[in-house]
Amino acid sequence: MTHITPLGKLILVKEIKSDETQTVGGLVIPVTANEDNLKKAIVLKVGVGERSGFNGELYPVDTVKEGMIVYYSPNHATEVKDNRTGEIFYFVNSGMLFGYEDTDAQE
Repeated sequence: MTHITPLGKLILVKEIKSDETQTVGGLVIPVTANEDNLKKAIVLKVGVGERSGFNGELYPVDTVKEGMIVYYSPNHATEVKDNRTGEIFYFVNSGMLFGYEDTDAQE
């Protein structure tokens, strides 16, 4: 785990790298064909949310939880390196996520 904590509605994720991706239909896509597309990551930490400018009420990030597998665009992520461990993580605005994997879904 890391000591880096996201603020506001940011989340901290670690990219899940794979050599290839398989679509639902069974098509295998090599990683080189997918470099600029969505990235898959695990959520490590979630910010507390944002306060309303109107009444100061806190609106928490409630759609994303630690441990979820999410999809994000590399164009909307900021890389950060943990100086203690050397690991690379990404800050992503929770509102810029494209989706998540539903682990409760039956196939």
